Amino acid sequence: MPQIHWESFTKLEYWFSGIAGDLSSTPVIDKGTYFFWFFLSVFTVIFTIGVLLKIVSSYLSQEHPLNLKFNFWGDNIIWIGVLGDVWFLVRQLSVGFLGARFWVILLAIWGLVLFYFIARYFLYFFKIEYLYFQKNGTSITKKLKI
Repeated sequence: MPQIHWESFTKLEYWFSGIAGDLSSTPVIDKGTYFFWFFLSVFTVIFTIGVLLKIVSSYLSQEHPLNLKFNFWGDNIIWIGVLGDVWFLVRQLSVGFLGARFWVILLAIWGLVLFYFIARYFLYFFKIEYLYFQKNGTSITKKLKI
């Protein structure tokens, strides 16, 4: 099993190889390593979670407060999973610019921002919207047209 050099994660050359005129592409990952299957399974699981959110939103009533949010979150999570798998495929094909590790940083930032908004919603706003839904039978976001 190959040794991981953790100090290379702190260098900018590691993350930006294959970008801005650098013709070298990032090396392909051997199919027999855990790293290969880790990347492949993580992005596939992310895609599956997005599909499950879309399925759950189709079973919720149109007036439920989570209906619109599950649709939006599901779309974003599906895109993160699909783009992550496409990035991994392009990386394995040794395409320099599109296979660069830089794109994983952008996908991670996108995922963290989405996670922040989901967590913030459930910590601060969900209880208020759900109580309004129980009392009035409609979503406050649909009433306010947000």
